[in-house]
Amino acid sequence: MDFIIYKCLKPGDEAHKKLKLDLCEDQEVHIGLNYVAAWRPSTTRILKESSALFLSGHIQYQTYNRTHSAEVLTEHLTNGEWPLNEEFTGFFSGVHFADEAFRIFNDPIGLFHLYYSITARYIIAATNLNAIFSITGSAIRRSALVLEMTGPEFSQYGRSTVLENVYTLLPGETLVFKDGRTASYFDTTIKREDKPGNKNLPYELVELINSEYKDFYQEQNSLMVSVSGGIDSRVNLAGLLANGIKPLLSNFGRPEYIDSGIPKRIAEETGLKIDIIDPVSYQFPPKSIISKIVRETDSLYVNQWLALFDYYKGKQPAYPFFLLGDMCDIFRAKGIDSLKTRKFRRNHYITKFVTGRQLSLMPFSEKDKRLFILGKRDLIFRRIRESAIKYPGGNNKDLTGEVEADLMELFDHIDRYSPSYIESYEELFGIFTHGRRSMGKQLNILKVAFTPEIPILNLRIIRHVLNYSPLARYGDELTNRMFKHYTWERLGRYPTAQNPFMAYNSNIWLMLLGWFLRSGTDQVLLKMHVLTKGKFSRQRLVRSRDIISEYLYTGARENYSGYFSDSEVKATRLIQLFEDRAEKRAWPLSGQDLIPYVQAAWYLKQFKI
Repeated sequence: MDFIIYKCLKPGDEAHKKLKLDLCEDQEVHIGLNYVAAWRPSTTRILKESSALFLSGHIQYQTYNRTHSAEVLTEHLTNGEWPLNEEFTGFFSGVHFADEAFRIFNDPIGLFHLYYSITARYIIAATNLNAIFSITGSAIRRSALVLEMTGPEFSQYGRSTVLENVYTLLPGETLVFKDGRTASYFDTTIKREDKPGNKNLPYELVELINSEYKDFYQEQNSLMVSVSGGIDSRVNLAGLLANGIKPLLSNFGRPEYIDSGIPKRIAEETGLKIDIIDPVSYQFPPKSIISKIVRETDSLYVNQWLALFDYYKGKQPAYPFFLLGDMCDIFRAKGIDSLKTRKFRRNHYITKFVTGRQLSLMPFSEKDKRLFILGKRDLIFRRIRESAIKYPGGNNKDLTGEVEADLMELFDHIDRYSPSYIESYEELFGIFTHGRRSMGKQLNILKVAFTPEIPILNLRIIRHVLNYSPLARYGDELTNRMFKHYTWERLGRYPTAQNPFMAYNSNIWLMLLGWFLRSGTDQVLLKMHVLTKGKFSRQRLVRSRDIISEYLYTGARENYSGYFSDSEVKATRLIQLFEDRAEKRAWPLSGQDLIPYVQAAWYLKQFKI
């Protein structure tokens, strides 16, 4: 939770002074002439008697510091300058108001969640639903709650939230409330064209990233970077090391796991300190921990982040900067389901290997767009029917209509970008669902103890990257060449967990062959493990995360069952699925997909008038 602002709309109404806003243990509170606000100490803010600016995330104007950049931002917002020009960069959501207007805004992806409620008497904006509910007492929106229990996004699509009369912004939107009227303006600059790639693109991106990191973190002597055996987190490290900045590294796992062994080797050979943290006990932690996280962040999703809180408690300054990798996979266009199929990958690489050409993308047409929308809608409807069973009265005929309205609002928004290819349309859908909502939950969880940032998704970088065709960024071809740049080449010499046999920046075909051999072998071994109910013990070619241990950890079963005590969510099937995975009767998937139901259960229990 970053902040909440309650602003009175009726002159002379001082009821706001009686409000008691409860965000977190170290919150600060300010009572202005016509508003009351509470915030975490890490929040950027500008407070005056009858106006204020609150910012979640990080915005930078030219190379000025955060406070000065925020002051310039208020001038641009007051003057109605949206989208922000090229002199701004960052990742953010925020609120700005003076006596004449109230503005709510977020960046073009919208990872930093921001909610609002507008009535004739007040406007409330907050980064936490529980804080808004404590004031409004809004009823549960049933359709949105069912979507919270429906994968793979486990969240709403358009403006809807699980509270009635409480909404969220669309990506890149600024909403202006003035004189009783509301107007919306949009920043669609991240996708104005689908340029073909060129040989200079990898080096342009490296130079841009190096420059952005130099400007963003020049005053930070102590930074933390989450690293894994993959390449996305390594981009953060490369951008910092290129500027002589040496961060503390944090990794989840055990030293003997490939996903930890590679970062450990990198740390040792670059002179960096690395903390390897085993998060197995936090996948299904005690109910008290779950309740605290949902209350403060409404963002259960990837529980492994909770392991950081105890590990670093008292070891780091309050709210240290914690950098994460590219959650939207924009460098490798991995958010496009149609390009992830085995058939497409095979045809793409065979065609390119034999002829040197790429497959063609599908030119955008209204017919293909309609087919894509219908396919997504039908898939979501099939899934919500199952989710609705877990919620009392969930088979109401109005349910699918509300879900469809929420979904179509997002599709109407994507139409504003006018992409050249249907795959680009699909990529925006992936970024605005799994990226915007689900991945944003990870940022919210981390805000309990850190200042989390995703540097690759800053405004200047995403505008440069996403305006290239998905084929210009497909697979590992672009990042493979980026790690051949002289400032990144050293980090490119290390392998990845996907292909632990050779350097990441080696010949692209050899690198892909190694990836194919490892993934194909892992698939066979894992199937043998499941079919034999664990008698065939080998699960992967190289030692990696042991998912079963999360289900078997002491107290895990009791904890998971306890999440649903006194809850309206029917958890019988969920608990049985937990048991089947623990006893190796079902595919050993991560327990991450079981967690959104826990958040829904908390909502049902707490959001009652």
